[in-house]
Amino acid sequence: MLRMRFYNRKKPKDIFSELKFWINRSIAMLTITLFCFVFLLSAASNADAAGAYSNQVIYNPEFQTSDSTLLSYRKSIEQSDKDTFRITLEAVTGQDIKTIGGKSGSIVLVLDNSGSMGWGSSPTPADYARDALKEFANEFLKNGNSGNKLGLVTYSSGSGVPIYDAYDEIKYVQGYSMTENSDIFGQVVDGLQTPSGETDVQMGIKTARDILAADTSGNPQFILVFSDGATNRSARPTSAGELGGANINPCTFGDKIYDMTFKFDGFDYGAQGSAVYNDGVYTTNGNVNAHTVAAVSEALLAKDQGIDIYSVFYHNPALNDLEYGAGVFVMKNSASSGQYTEISPGNAGAFAEIFTEIEKQIQESIAPWFVEDPMADYIEFAGFADEQTSSEAFFDADTGILKWNLLAVNGTPEEAGRFRYKLSYNVFLKSDDEGFENGTDYPTNGKTTLTYQKITGEITESNTVDFEVPIVRGDSSNMNLIHVKALDMIAYQEGNSTSGDPFPRPYFAFFWDDNGQPGKALTSEELNALNYTIDGQPFEEGSHTFFIYPYPFRSQYVNEQTGIVHNDPRALDEAPGIYQIKLTTQDFETAHHYTVNAFDTQGKQYDFRLSQEGRLEVREQSETPTQYTPYTAGPLPENFESATPAVFVEAEAQLYNTAGILLNASQIANVTLMSDGVLPDEANGIASILSQRADMENKTYEMKYLQLVDNEDGNIVVESNKDVTIFYPYPQGMNHNDDFMVFHFYETNRAAGESPVYTSSGPLAITKLTGGIQFTTNGSMEGFGPFVVAYSKANNGVSAELPEAGGPGNAVFAAVGILMSIAGIGMVLLILKNKKVI
Repeated sequence: MLRMRFYNRKKPKDIFSELKFWINRSIAMLTITLFCFVFLLSAASNADAAGAYSNQVIYNPEFQTSDSTLLSYRKSIEQSDKDTFRITLEAVTGQDIKTIGGKSGSIVLVLDNSGSMGWGSSPTPADYARDALKEFANEFLKNGNSGNKLGLVTYSSGSGVPIYDAYDEIKYVQGYSMTENSDIFGQVVDGLQTPSGETDVQMGIKTARDILAADTSGNPQFILVFSDGATNRSARPTSAGELGGANINPCTFGDKIYDMTFKFDGFDYGAQGSAVYNDGVYTTNGNVNAHTVAAVSEALLAKDQGIDIYSVFYHNPALNDLEYGAGVFVMKNSASSGQYTEISPGNAGAFAEIFTEIEKQIQESIAPWFVEDPMADYIEFAGFADEQTSSEAFFDADTGILKWNLLAVNGTPEEAGRFRYKLSYNVFLKSDDEGFENGTDYPTNGKTTLTYQKITGEITESNTVDFEVPIVRGDSSNMNLIHVKALDMIAYQEGNSTSGDPFPRPYFAFFWDDNGQPGKALTSEELNALNYTIDGQPFEEGSHTFFIYPYPFRSQYVNEQTGIVHNDPRALDEAPGIYQIKLTTQDFETAHHYTVNAFDTQGKQYDFRLSQEGRLEVREQSETPTQYTPYTAGPLPENFESATPAVFVEAEAQLYNTAGILLNASQIANVTLMSDGVLPDEANGIASILSQRADMENKTYEMKYLQLVDNEDGNIVVESNKDVTIFYPYPQGMNHNDDFMVFHFYETNRAAGESPVYTSSGPLAITKLTGGIQFTTNGSMEGFGPFVVAYSKANNGVSAELPEAGGPGNAVFAAVGILMSIAGIGMVLLILKNKKVI
């Protein structure tokens, strides 16, 4: 009803007035919609800009290679906010590292057997500890002939002099100090004396140190020391000295500070020491007495001997606060970095779990695959990106060192039997700290070392390599930044170039900085106005080898499957696949990182951010020798002759490579038609499609993979903004009187990592010339690929009625035109009928 009243009120004079009314109304609604869209888009852009930050990454390392058949490694960085970054450690190995055998190890277990270990109802802490020791031995010595050796020392207080406060238990029972037999070790543990006496940690470590000094196996050596209280006995010190490079971690409990400012350099192991030491220079205090200093000093001597120490402290509920603090201080500072564990009161049942974990860590360190990664000045560790167990990775806040155990994680399998291991963590640049300088470059880490196993013949040897470390810069609001992006490219194997590089050179795009992100692209005039410097000196062609003149950058291609890095590139493996294109200012020969700047005509200085990655896709070629025919500008002559397929491009057409670069005259001169055979899978797939066509009966056919490329720039794909004409020579014995069909398999494009698709066009329009046939295809990359030329002698079998050149296109347009005319007439008749005009 409303609609009827509306029409009665308007009463348009004719149908054209009503159409005009609805057109105006539609335009108004569209205008309102566009206004709202622009408003919302502007609001979103402002919201994004409010959270933007300047790019502070100065150097992002690439993959490095060591023992190329085994290991590639990298430490990379990604900025997540102002002064906040994510560091990723990666290792790509030639095999599962768990399958690489390691060395054997020698361990002495040092057990507290003082009276407190027997306190309480059964099972006592001593019972739990002894069961845990036997489980440890069963696992560590389970192979019997592995070469692993185990010793056992117990300590308490004995008969008057310190040397009898610790016992070499296996020697006492068997006559030798270490065993490779878990049954013998279990018998020794079962025969241990009842806990009694005081706690002499120093003599336990001393005895273990002597046992390992006599071990001639050459195994890596370890001490695992266990205690449940403060040490209260020790040998008499004979000399004291500076701590030197010893790393002592003070402990604070309540209002008491536990620390030591010196160490003992020598002892009289046949005499008891005193809790108080004062030689006029070095003096102990009430919290950390001479017994405590002696125990830690003995551990320092063991570490100097090359022994790795693990310690476990059980917080016995009977300890007072002073004893607890002193016990923690001894055990934490006796252990090697990150190898101290504390068990809470009343949780003695955790002994087995803790000892099992330590045995696993030792086994894995014997066959070392681990990283030590110290934080640098003004860098704060901000947690792991993903949840990690302590056996996989942990950060020692006392030393500022992150440790990553690759053997504790499962690598991700990749092609060719390779495995990838990855760990990510976050760091924060402490730009508010005193002494921090804005605009200064800071490495994120100290010397980062990967220890790994390499195989030489039948001998497994350990080795170490150092990661290159990322560099970040203190944010500066007045810094003038230009972002440089390596552009994506697609190319084919076996390309040539004047420099001999098998793959294309990288191409760049330059963008002005917009709140830390790439903004507006530099125009050619702005780019040409820049003059570059390297380490403050003008950048000139030939002045720095392998830099991509006129730009002061170098390139690296990284195979995404293998992680192998190719510099510049000069020695690519030419394997089909995906390569990341990295830009850097590093001199690969000297490892020097150049400082690159630019100056415009007004003397304004600019810095560069090589923060974006390009992508090179390398597509496969067949084993058939590939032919390259130079392209021709202009129409194809009627009498043209060529033994190979050829391409003709309109004279006014513009040619671009797949990096989007408009080719200049010298580059255009190198454009060719690549004529390749088909791959076996392509041949099978294409034949399957053709076999379903009735018009292919009694037809012979040839298959060729055609692509427009720049053969002097690594076979990078070239595209035309206009259609191109292909000339295909007559097969042997055929001429213009015979029957031909041409099919284009336009989706079979050899894209790396994708399964081929076999979809054929209908027969293309062709023209028969004197020396061959011609047909037209789209000048874009999709206009190329596999073509099939099918043929038969005239009047031989079933032949298709081939359309003339241009025929199908005109017929389609004619049909569409007729249908549109019919639809238009119908619409007018319907409107006139509704308005009662007819």
